[in-house]
Amino acid sequence: MHLEEMAISKSRVHWTLVFSALVLATIATFAFPVLASFGFVVALTILFGVVFPAWTLFLYTASLFLFQVPLFASLPVAIPTAAGLLFIAVAFLHRLIMRSCLRLRSILPSLLVMLAIVFLFAALTQPEWTASHPRGIGTYLALCTSAIAVGLVMQRGQTAWVVVKIFVGGTNVISAIAIYETWTGHYNPLGLFEGRDERAYGLADPNYTAALLVTLIPLLVALFLCGRSLITRAWAALSIALVCLTIAMTASRGGVLGMILTGCATFALVSSKQRRRQFGSNIVETNRRFSTGRLSVFAALLVGLAVAAWLAPTVVWDRFSSSDNWTDPRKEARLRIWADYLGQVRESPWWGHGPGYVEEKEELYHNTLLQVLFECGVVGFIAFAVVNGAAFAETVRARKRFAQQGRHELAVLSGATAASLIGFHSTAFFLTSATHKELWFLIGFAASLHHLSLGKQNPEVACKDQT
Repeated sequence: MHLEEMAISKSRVHWTLVFSALVLATIATFAFPVLASFGFVVALTILFGVVFPAWTLFLYTASLFLFQVPLFASLPVAIPTAAGLLFIAVAFLHRLIMRSCLRLRSILPSLLVMLAIVFLFAALTQPEWTASHPRGIGTYLALCTSAIAVGLVMQRGQTAWVVVKIFVGGTNVISAIAIYETWTGHYNPLGLFEGRDERAYGLADPNYTAALLVTLIPLLVALFLCGRSLITRAWAALSIALVCLTIAMTASRGGVLGMILTGCATFALVSSKQRRRQFGSNIVETNRRFSTGRLSVFAALLVGLAVAAWLAPTVVWDRFSSSDNWTDPRKEARLRIWADYLGQVRESPWWGHGPGYVEEKEELYHNTLLQVLFECGVVGFIAFAVVNGAAFAETVRARKRFAQQGRHELAVLSGATAASLIGFHSTAFFLTSATHKELWFLIGFAASLHHLSLGKQNPEVACKDQT
C-alpha cells in the first residue's frame, strides 16, 4: 500500500506540473503573442532537428550567406548566429537523447576545446572588458562549439555533398544579386544590412562578399569534377564563372588576389590521380575520369577568370592601377592600422586585450592574424594557428587515404576543403575575419572528413550509429 500511495502521489505531482505549465503557456500566449509564437516555432524546430539533425545543418549552411543580415530589425543578431545556436543545441541534444557516440576520429575536437579554454583564460585576464562586453568571449566559445557540432553531424559522404550543393546554390544567389546591383546601380535595394553604396555588395560588404566566394571556389570545382550527371557538372561550371565575375565586380583587391592564390591551391589539391592500390587480394583502380582532374580544374578556372576579365567593371582596373600606394603608409590605410595595433600589442603581449576588443580610434583590424594576436595575445595566436594548421593537415591526410581506398569523390572533396582553408586565409590577411563562421564550418568539415577516411581502415572503432 505504501508503494501504491507513493506512485499515486508522484502521478499527482506530475499532472500538477503539466497543468501548471499549460496554464503558464496560455497566459504567456495571450500576454506576449509574438514572443510566444516565436518560442513555439523554435521549440518545434528543435524537436524536428533532434530527430533529423542533418536538416538543421543544411539550414545553418544556407544561413552563412546572410552573415550581415539581422534576424530582426530591432535585434542586433545576424541570421547565421541564430541558426548556429539552434544547430549547436540540436546537434548535442540529438547525441544525448539518441545516446549516440560523441567520438570523432580527429584531433580537432580536442584542439578546439583547448582553443576555447585559451580564449576563456584570455577573457579572464581582462575582467573589466569581459564584464562590459561578454559578447566577444561568447562568440568565440560558440564558434569552437559549432565546429565540433559540424563534425558530429556530418559523418556521411552523402550529407557532405548536399552541403556542397547548398554552397553552390548560395553562390548563385549572391552572384545574381551582386551582378544586378552593379549593372543597375541599385545597391542593397531591400536595405537588409548597413553599408555604403558605391560598389557591389550581394548581401554584405563587398570585401566580405568576395572573401566568402573565394573561400567556396574549391568546393564548386569539386562538384564540377564529381557531379554524377552532365547537368550537375554544367551547373557547377557556370557557378565557377559567375563567382569569378562577382569577385571582380566587388572591386575587392584582396578578393582578386585571393582568387588567384586559391585557384593555384585548387589546381594543386582538388584532383585525384589515376592509381592502382593493393588491398589484400583486391586491386583498386581509380576511375579513369579522375586522371584528367587537374586539366579539368585548370580549364574551369581559366574560363571563369576569362569571363571575369571580360565583363569586370573598370573600377577593378582603377583600383589595381594604384598598386604603387600599397606599400606607402601615407596612402594605404591598412599599413597605418597594422602599425598602430602592433604597437599596442606590446601593452598586453601574452593574453591580449580581451576577445572581441575593438579599439576606439580604429574599429577594424583589417588583418585576421593581427586581430587574434591583439585580442588574445601570443598564446591565443599560437592556439588559433595550431587549430587551423591541424585542420589543413587532416584534410590532406584524408585526401590521401580516400585516394588509396578508391573513394575518389571524397578524395576530391577533401582536397577542396584544404584549398578552401587556404582561400579563407588568403583574403583574411586583409580583413577582420576571425569570427566569420565559414572558417569554423570548414574546420568541422575537416574533422568529419578525417573521421570518414578512417572508416574502412578501422571499422572496429567506428560508432555503431553513424548518422
